[in-house]
Amino acid sequence: ALTTAARAIDLDEHEIAKTIASGIEAGLKHPKSLAVKHNATERIERGAGNDEQLHAIPPGKYDLGVYGNADRFMYLFGADVHWCERLGKWYVWDSTCWQPDAIREVQHLAEQTLHALKREALGGDDPILKWATSCIKTGKAGRDMLDAVKTRTAIDSEDFDQPAWLFNAANGTIDLRTGDSRT
Repeated sequence: ALTTAARAIDLDEHEIAKTIASGIEAGLKHPKSLAVKHNATERIERGAGNDEQLHAIPPGKYDLGVYGNADRFMYLFGADVHWCERLGKWYVWDSTCWQPDAIREVQHLAEQTLHALKREALGGDDPILKWATSCIKTGKAGRDMLDAVKTRTAIDSEDFDQPAWLFNAANGTIDLRTGDSRT
């Protein structure tokens, strides 16, 4: 894809090879962290204490049911996930690019959403508390919620690398047509 984009803006083969080699060298010197970042500022780490991380949902804003739970997920994490039906997998934004969800981060975010639903009920709303408790008891509520979220975040695999002349780097994006860098 990089070579195609570089040829499209009339870079010669020597310059293309130098540019790609430079990018690979920089990546080797400063490898990307595997930790997933959300909303470009908040780091979500897997492991102990993660369920303690507090995500707030506005009380009473969303319905009780699968689609209300999907709305809650979208409110908390919708900008950071996409479902690709063609490839049959989730993609998660790592603050630099979209990565396949190799560590089941989306399921973890679904759990966080259901725990946030329970915290939403702490104001004494009994129907929300009953709904939250029933959702947390079984994995089915999380799976159903993610099925609904799939349709809201669906993307085609070809959409990830558009436009082709933009190159993601650790410190920003480079426009291969102009050489300009955006952070």
